[in-house]
Amino acid sequence: MKDSIRILFVEDVPSDAEMIWRELKKNNFVFDKMLVETKKDYTAALKSFKPELIISDFSLPQFDGMTALVLKNDLAPEIPFILVTGSINEETAVEVMKAGADDYVIKQNLSRLGSAIKQALKKHEIINSKAIIENELEQSERIFSAFLDYCPVYFFFKDNEARPIRLSKNYDQLLCRPVSEVLGKSMFDIFPHDLAKSMIDDDLKVIREKIPVKKEEEFNGLIFETTKFPIQISPDMTYIAGFTIDITEKKKYDEALNQKIEELEQFNDLTVDRELRMIELKKEVNDLLTKLGKKEKYKILE
Repeated sequence: MKDSIRILFVEDVPSDAEMIWRELKKNNFVFDKMLVETKKDYTAALKSFKPELIISDFSLPQFDGMTALVLKNDLAPEIPFILVTGSINEETAVEVMKAGADDYVIKQNLSRLGSAIKQALKKHEIINSKAIIENELEQSERIFSAFLDYCPVYFFFKDNEARPIRLSKNYDQLLCRPVSEVLGKSMFDIFPHDLAKSMIDDDLKVIREKIPVKKEEEFNGLIFETTKFPIQISPDMTYIAGFTIDITEKKKYDEALNQKIEELEQFNDLTVDRELRMIELKKEVNDLLTKLGKKEKYKILE
């Protein structure tokens, strides 16, 4: 719990408010307080004072605890609300709790107020933490879904039985059917038998050995390069993630490049051989001219 909390008190009897404050101090609560008794002041305080706890009487001359609770639920549902009243019948108590109050305490039994506050604050701390986590998860899911919708490569996630659980949107076009129709299915239901078997073998290797695998695959006349890797969900549960890139054009250009390099090397070999023969012939001519007592005709650079 925080060192100090802001508490909004809804009470029309100053002596009752003082009694509640003394009880809180006796329980070692450090708090900043604001006291209101009208609906107008209460609504303004929710916005300006920004309380972390509301302690309200049930019956006031110009206001009542049930209205305060309903307003709180509408304007600041994350704030704990405890009803502290002189008397309340069982039916009204049930109604107040159903409306969202965290607890109610009778003024004649204020000794229970300290524990009621601690429980209410702890409850809302858990609720608020859960809400933050859920909001973060929702935001992450929106980001991830957008990634899968617009990812230029084929991205996939599979469970521990090599069945797809998430696929990027572009699989719609590759598989000629909506992604939703293939989720949870076996590779044998999606791809040709031999390709499916090879995929499953690779998937099981990733799961079993906990290592990434890279593989070239052919499908529908295209060539793909797939990289898959393990995701450890729990100590005894491994999923698979990966991405597939269409390398058909790259393979075509690689083959064309290799062919040109081979032709160039063959031509170069022929050219080099020709140059070496020409040098050899020039040397022979010069040698014959020397033996005939004539001047060499060719200048040869070694």
